[in-house]
Amino acid sequence: MVMKDIKQALNKFLNEEIIEIKKFEAGFLSNWFKIIWKNKTYFARCLKDEYLWYLYKNEDYCNFSISDKMINNAKSWIKSYWVIKYNNKSYHITDFFEWKTLSLEDINENNIVKIADKIWQIHKNWNTNLQNLSQDNKKILYNRSVREVITHSETVFSTYETRIVNTKDEDFFKEYIWKMLDTYFNYVQWNYFDRISYLHGDFWQWNIMQDKNENIAFIDFSRIPYGEPGIDIWRFLAQFQIDSIINFENKEKNDNLQTIFLENYIKITQDRNILNHIKLWQLWVGFINLSPLLQQFLKWNKIEKDKVKNWTMSL
Repeated sequence: MVMKDIKQALNKFLNEEIIEIKKFEAGFLSNWFKIIWKNKTYFARCLKDEYLWYLYKNEDYCNFSISDKMINNAKSWIKSYWVIKYNNKSYHITDFFEWKTLSLEDINENNIVKIADKIWQIHKNWNTNLQNLSQDNKKILYNRSVREVITHSETVFSTYETRIVNTKDEDFFKEYIWKMLDTYFNYVQWNYFDRISYLHGDFWQWNIMQDKNENIAFIDFSRIPYGEPGIDIWRFLAQFQIDSIINFENKEKNDNLQTIFLENYIKITQDRNILNHIKLWQLWVGFINLSPLLQQFLKWNKIEKDKVKNWTMSL
C-alpha cells in the first residue's frame, strides 16, 4: 500500500508518470524509496505507520521546511526538493545518494574528522545569518532551543508519559526529570545567547551517511533548528559514552574518537566554551536511550539498561 501511495502521490504532484519506484533498506523510523523520473534518481522517505503516534500536527512539515533551508544553503549536502502530503502521510523527496548509514563501529579516526568539519559548516552558516538579530531576539531563540531539549515531543515529557503508562519504572523517571530540570534551570542562568547557531538537532550515528568515497552527509534534521551548538556536539559524543558503559571493551577506542572529534571541532571553531556545555545533553541522550521508542531498536537487556540508568544518575 505504501508503494502504491507514494507512486500515486508523485504522479499527481509531477503531473507525469514516473519511470520506476523501488523500496530499499528501511530506516529506524521510516520507509525509504528510490525513484527514477526523467532519467534522474531521487530518494524519498516517509515515517512508518507504527511511529506516527509521536508526531503533532504540522510538525512533519516544519521539520522538512527547516531541512530545506539548511540543505539548500549548504554546499555538497543532499538537496531537498519537496514534501508531498498524501493519504495523511508526508513523503520527503531529495537527491539520491549512494550511501550507507554509519554505525558506531563504522566511525573511525578519518571520518570523525570529516564529521566534525561538516557539523561546523551547519553551525557556522547559521551564525553568519544571525549576526543582524538584536541581543533580545538572540536570547529568546537561544533559551527557547535549550528548553525544547526538555519539551521536545520525542524526548523527555512525552517519553515520561509513555513510561508511566507502559512500565512500573515511574520512580526512576520521576527522579530523572527533576535532575534534568535542575540542570536546565542552572544552565539558562548562564545566558550564552551570543553562541546561537543553526543546529542539526538530532545528531547521532544513524543520521550520518557516507558514500564509497568516504564523503559525509547528514539526514533527518530535527525540530530544534537553532540554539546552543553544544546540543549537537554532546548529543553526538554521549552515544560513545553510553556504548563504553555497555561494551567496556570499546572504551579505549571510544575515548580516542571523542578526543579526536573535540580537538578538531575546537581547532576549527576556536570554541573552547563548548566544554562547558555537556551535562544537560548527556542527560538528554541517556533519557532518549532509555525510552520505549529507542528500546524497540536497541533491545537492551536489564543489565544494560541498569548500567545506563546508573550512569545518567551519576552525572
